[in-house]
Amino acid sequence: MIRNDFKIAWRNLLKRKVYSSINIIGLAVGVATSILIFLVVHYEMNYDNFNSRKDRICRVVTTYANKSNGEITGRESAIPIPLPDAVRLEFPQIEKVAAVWNLGGAQIHIPIPGKDLSEENKVKVSEGLFFVEPSLFSIFDYTWLAGNESGLQEPNTVVVNQSLANEFFGNWKKAVGQTVQMWSFRVPLKVVGVFKDLPANTDLEIRMGASYATHRKMSA
Repeated sequence: MIRNDFKIAWRNLLKRKVYSSINIIGLAVGVATSILIFLVVHYEMNYDNFNSRKDRICRVVTTYANKSNGEITGRESAIPIPLPDAVRLEFPQIEKVAAVWNLGGAQIHIPIPGKDLSEENKVKVSEGLFFVEPSLFSIFDYTWLAGNESGLQEPNTVVVNQSLANEFFGNWKKAVGQTVQMWSFRVPLKVVGVFKDLPANTDLEIRMGASYATHRKMSA
């Protein structure tokens, strides 16, 4: 019975080729569009959902207001530098606080052992470069491939994701213990950890996290 139904349907398709083609193409476009919309919505709705403590994480932002009339003139995900220490002091009920300073990008110099500076490797990290406090890595979920964030207590240390470690050293397994230099004035940063790349749909896509102690040292 089903076999006969398929034969009849196939014959009808062949008899009305233009009409059938229009309907089939329309159906295919409709299905493809629906799948695409679903994927986009699913991607956007799952930002940072990989974090197991997402319902307990808050970002502190700055709101700018006009002093004369109180009108809100802008907001940004940035805060005064002393605020993290003040929060720790004044709000002991907050379990953990992590200061983050977005550097955007920078030129990274990778010295080659036994070679002079003229033969060093240079990599332009265009985004995902931050100064971070080690507590950040216990607030968010990171998978460590080598080392960990504990070394970030010290200045001139850094952690990198797997992709950058491969780009810098050819293999992420060789990264820990190596030293890179940042910017033209060559701030030395010793690699103390390598973590697995974060999903693309995260609001804080850290690829390279230099210790916040380095930032404090440079600002002193």
